[in-house]
Amino acid sequence: MNATARRNPADRDRAVALVRTITIGTGLASLAAVCVFGGVAAATYTGGSGNVMTAAATTTSTSTSTTSTSTPTTNSTTQSSALEATAAPTTTSASGSTHATTGGS
Repeated sequence: MNATARRNPADRDRAVALVRTITIGTGLASLAAVCVFGGVAAATYTGGSGNVMTAAATTTSTSTSTTSTSTPTTNSTTQSSALEATAAPTTTSASGSTHATTGGS
């Protein structure tokens, strides 16, 4: 039967140094990969698609029900790529008690 060779502290120190070097190298390589992929994504992204879904919620004062509508709109390709501001929604008081839920239990 063959006996395994006895290791000395210098072998252990070399192994720990190798693991440390591999760990640092892997971290730096992954950081570089994230930077490259992010740069390529930022350079090639041309903006959103032409079809944008806008949602509007309306509430009537005579009823306590809320109606949600979704309307597709198409952006023209001749528009500038600048962001456009939209008007803030307005609130109206309704008669009776109202309650909003998030769907959680």
